[in-house]
Amino acid sequence: MSSYPVQRYPSPRPVMSLEDFIDYYAKAEKYDYVDGHFETRATYAEYCLWILREPKRWLLDRLTLTEVANVLHAMPRPSGDGRLPIELRFDIARADIYVFKEVFEPLVGTATDDGVAQLGSVCFMWWDNCAFEEPAFAEIFRAEATYLLKSPNPAVRRAALHGLGHHIFIARDELAISLIDVYLHEGIGLKPDEVKYAKDARAGNVL
Repeated sequence: MSSYPVQRYPSPRPVMSLEDFIDYYAKAEKYDYVDGHFETRATYAEYCLWILREPKRWLLDRLTLTEVANVLHAMPRPSGDGRLPIELRFDIARADIYVFKEVFEPLVGTATDDGVAQLGSVCFMWWDNCAFEEPAFAEIFRAEATYLLKSPNPAVRRAALHGLGHHIFIARDELAISLIDVYLHEGIGLKPDEVKYAKDARAGNVL
């Protein structure tokens, strides 16, 4: 059972092992919950957290790239679940950066095989339709975006801009707008399409 204090709910089936949890999502075709296998919401969320914090150990070292993409696409990242302890929600939000450092940054855009292509799609859509209206979560997201906008991988920078664009559209976060202003000011050598996308994100105009 989770170390986080939350209300228990009955699990009708034996609690999944972490490995079974990963293997379930490796074959999943869409975003899904399997919380019937868990004693509390936090035990479920902790599995998500462990995978996000150590994606090389739990994903890259065990699965094909297509399966890795499936897990990262289908597995929830419940930092927005207000039923969870706030400390756990913060930990999940902060763990996004490890997926970029260990998976997306070194792999996306390096080859044309299906697995890498699927990872590229997951990378770009990581913060799709996201907004962080709670100030503490907005601060975590901005810190992650600040780091990612300096990535040598253009796909990672574009993913950060995509997330910022959605966040700006909904939350009207002036600090997020300032991040893009700095990116445009310091972005020596940016291609015209990169400049255009950054300006679109600044206006909250991304799809």
